[in-house]
Parts: sequence; C-alpha cells; structure tokens
Amino acid sequence: MQTAKPLPGAYPPHPEGVAGWFRAKSLPPKLIVHESGQLSIWLQRGLERLGLPIICIDARKAHKSLSARPNKSDAADAEALAQLARTGWFTPVHVRSEDSDLLRCLISARAHLISLRKDLEGHIRGILKTFGVRLTGIGKGGQRQGFRGQLADAGERNAVLRSIADGFIAAHSTLCQAAADLDRAVKEKAKTHPVARRLMTLRGVGELRTSGPFWGSRLEGINPEKWIGPVVSRNAAMEPCGACCSMRQPP
Repeated sequence: MQTAKPLPGAYPPHPEGVAGWFRAKSLPPKLIVHESGQLSIWLQRGLERLGLPIICIDARKAHKSLSARPNKSDAADAEALAQLARTGWFTPVHVRSEDSDLLRCLISARAHLISLRKDLEGHIRGILKTFGVRLTGIGKGGQRQGFRGQLADAGERNAVLRSIADGFIAAHSTLCQAAADLDRAVKEKAKTHPVARRLMTLRGVGELRTSGPFWGSRLEGINPEKWIGPVVSRNAAMEPCGACCSMRQPP
C-alpha cells in the first residue's frame, strides 16, 4: 500500500486562505481536521460554506496522540492531525449552527448586563451605608428610576457623594437601558421561535424563562425550590427572581 507523504506549507489562518492553499497546490482534500478551540467554530463554518470537507475534533483527546510524538512542534502536530484524519482515530465535535450561537450570545449579553447592574447597585448600597444612608427597596418602574432618585438624594449630603452619585447615576441608567433593549430582543425572539412558543403553553412559562437554562427541572417538580422561614415552610414553584416577567402566555 502506498504511504501518504506529508506536504509542508503555510497559509493565512482564515477559511479563504486554507481553500486558496489547496487550489494553489491543485489538491482536492478528502478530509480536513482541526482541533477544537476559540476560532474553530468560525473556521468550521467558513470552510463548510466553501464546500470543503472539514471535521472539528476533540482537542483533549487529540492531545493524547500528539503528546506521544518525540518532536513537539507546529509542523509535527499538523502531520499528526493528518495521520489521525487518515486513520479515523479521532472524536468529532458537534459545531452549533450560527443561529444558535447568535441566540446564545443575545441571552448571555442580557444576563451579563443584569449582573453588572446588580453589582453596581450592591456596591452603591455598601459605600452609602458607611455614611449612614440605607437605600430602600425599589420597583422596576421607569427602568429602576427609584434607585437613581434615592441615590441623587444621598448625593446632596456633600460634594464627594455628589460626584460619586452623578457618575453612578449615569452608569446605572445606561446599564438599565441596554438591559431593557436586550430584554425586548429576547422576548421578540421567543415569540417567534417554535420551540419557545410550545414551551410557553405550559403553566408559568413566559418568554424569558423559555430562553434561559435549567427551567425544566423546577417547573416539572423534579427539583422544586424550598422556602423555609421562621414561620412559613412551603414549596415554591418558581424562584422569586424574574418570576413576575415570565408569567405571560403567548398571544
């Protein structure tokens, strides 16, 4: 049997560069493998659009084979990956669709902005308690305008607190506005997504809950939340955070 010989070469690290290298060599590839990493999803989709046969393999399992080679270099690793592709000794990795990644990015961006807003509010409450100022509970009306109103009143005590309050009020308002915009975007996606609409036919499930993780276990009672207080002990169907904005049913 004829043994395949490695063909060294370098190309730009983007899909067009890889396809151009094969065209320049007049080599139609039978299979292209690459390790999973930060840019592997982008590279996988780009080469698939160009019609090249490409598979993303598990980097952790491929590392076992690569580390057994005596020479550790980029060229040696590339040759080892080619041998794995030839023999089929690799574990393919599922690459999500672009629509799925866009939805995940939208949901994670909204969650990150809400986390930043909560951290900012907690920091403000902490520093104001040093001066004997305790901010009361606030509602969600006006994009939490009540919190900024209390912070403005606290800033009237002296010039230092005034400068701190002005900066935090501007940052808090920007975070609330950005989170509200992403909140509306997530709800619009959920209203038109067939799976989300099917989940919203269940009791207590709204647009936001269908887009977040780990909703099914608590909803179906597999792992219900337990509320234990000094007087009352009861099972909660939904966690308090976000329950009021996830009860709407589809139109």
